[in-house]
Amino acid sequence: MLIVFYKINLHLTEDKSLCLKFDGKFDDVLLDGSLKCSLKPLSNNEFSARNTAKVSKRDFKMLNYIKFFVYTSTLFFCSFSFGQSIWTNPITGTNPNTDNPYTTGDVFDANISVSGIGRGAGINGTNANNRYNANGWETVSIDLTGYFEWTLTPDTGCEIDFTSFVYTGQASGTGPTSFSFRSSVDGFTSNIGAPSAGGTTLNLSAPAYQNISGPITFRFYGWGASGSGGTFSINNFTFNGTTSCGPPPSNTITTGPVSPLTYNVDCPTG
Repeated sequence: MLIVFYKINLHLTEDKSLCLKFDGKFDDVLLDGSLKCSLKPLSNNEFSARNTAKVSKRDFKMLNYIKFFVYTSTLFFCSFSFGQSIWTNPITGTNPNTDNPYTTGDVFDANISVSGIGRGAGINGTNANNRYNANGWETVSIDLTGYFEWTLTPDTGCEIDFTSFVYTGQASGTGPTSFSFRSSVDGFTSNIGAPSAGGTTLNLSAPAYQNISGPITFRFYGWGASGSGGTFSINNFTFNGTTSCGPPPSNTITTGPVSPLTYNVDCPTG
């Protein structure tokens, strides 16, 4: 298979398939994987074509190693990343709610900055260990000031491709019973998935959450508590996806004749 590239991303999706996306010149697809190539020629090269394919994981149980043998007269920079955690926090310690936002324990991708988990003016922090807890969820319908929130900002020249948001939480017996997860992409108007008090995985693989090059904020709303003292907390959370940095890809760039580059992939099937 002939591919001209400088960057590759491999994404493992929730349905255990691997989706393949790439820009560049190619002959065929030999890898059970997700591949996205952006081009950065440093001298005479011609690039064209854009395609997308999806293949079954089949025997591709583990990507234990990838071998690349590159033969070209042109120098390229290659980088690799997997669909994985780009920001996570187990939220441990005494009364994390005393900080707004709470940033202790944040572990995040080197290509982004993060806000920590915070809360809106419509709810109040409430003491509880090892979770980010609040009360004030007693409105009968969604209160646009009652939420937990997270902001992720890619570094200059970088982008985020999200795959999911995973969290665990808990509500007290008089806590909120209805929830909504929304983003700044559309001004916090559309619901994302079906969040619950105890936690779940919310899919962020839609096109709206890909190629994010500026700050993006997610908010988790709650309402329907039977009393003002009813609490709800986020106990831990993870944003999954990939980041990439470099100039935006172009469908066609012509600067001269193509210099061949050979791309070989060995994937163990045992």
